[in-house]
Amino acid sequence: MNEPSRGTLRVPGAELHYEIRGEGPLLLMVPGGSGVGEPFDAVAERLAAER
Repeated sequence: MNEPSRGTLRVPGAELHYEIRGEGPLLLMVPGGSGVGEPFDAVAERLAAER
């Protein structure tokens, strides 16, 4: 497992935290009401491993 590239984007009224994994087209995964992205970790790792 490679460590994702992480960052924060400041926008009016919020801070958006993001991770970049792998290469290829952009896939945006937005968490529900909890705002926690960990449920996406397994699928993000599998997709990042695809070439």
